[in-house]
Amino acid sequence: AQGVGPAALADAARAPNFSCRGSVNENFPSTMSWHWAADAETRQLFLPAAEAVGAHLGSDFAFMAAHLIVASSDEVRDAESKFHFDFGLPDIPREAVATALVPLLPSSFPEWEGNLEWYPWDAAAAAYEGRQPLPQPAVHRYRVGEGVVFDGKLEHRTQPFSGVAFQGRKRVLAALYFARVTEADTAERSVRFVLFSQGAPPLPPVRLGGQSEEDEMVKRIQLAAEGGDPAAQQLLAKMHLMGQGVVRSVTLAAGWLRKAAAHGGPESNDLLQAAEELERDYRGLDT
Repeated sequence: AQGVGPAALADAARAPNFSCRGSVNENFPSTMSWHWAADAETRQLFLPAAEAVGAHLGSDFAFMAAHLIVASSDEVRDAESKFHFDFGLPDIPREAVATALVPLLPSSFPEWEGNLEWYPWDAAAAAYEGRQPLPQPAVHRYRVGEGVVFDGKLEHRTQPFSGVAFQGRKRVLAALYFARVTEADTAERSVRFVLFSQGAPPLPPVRLGGQSEEDEMVKRIQLAAEGGDPAAQQLLAKMHLMGQGVVRSVTLAAGWLRKAAAHGGPESNDLLQAAEELERDYRGLDT
């Protein structure tokens, strides 16, 4: 994914509202630290990069969290950097989560050290079970101005590097996390738990492509109301009356109440009466 390099993330890197956490667990070298965007405003600074990544993921993915990964220039030995899954819980399926890593510093990375190593699907499991030898890991070489996006269930690690690989400079990546958030997907709660356990603040997802979570909710209510759901029709009437997420309109509110009343039931007369009162007493509120 291009367009997600330092220019897009420069403001985020300078923002003050980060919460620092040391090495998350034994899979990571002790010389690495995570600096999470601690509030919605700071996370929003990563949004241009998230939108660039989201164009490759699809409209049903949301931007969940972001942080900077800062590593000192000290050596990272092979035993210190372990292969791992970003979202290893069994109830999180493949193709439901994604990670994007974007190199920020230094301006160029070594060719054979400090990059991203990963195993193809199930390669490690097959080796542990004796079905095939463990293959050599594949390598993605970081290039400033480009990000790498991969499934959160893909086994990967930081490629070990020597103490001179980065010539005394810190190694800094931006990490962005995404999850599929649809009514049919039940993994979002587990995704939130994993992120929170690693230090991420409990922030709501950000819909990509200009759609906020509130926009999506309004869209679902409108679709249900147009499909004939009387409960959604009553709710949409109230939203139009209050101007919550939709245009404020007494006329539209009364119209949706009439449609809800047309379904019959014990509330029909009350709904019709409410519609008539709105049209009689409050029509002047429409502008």
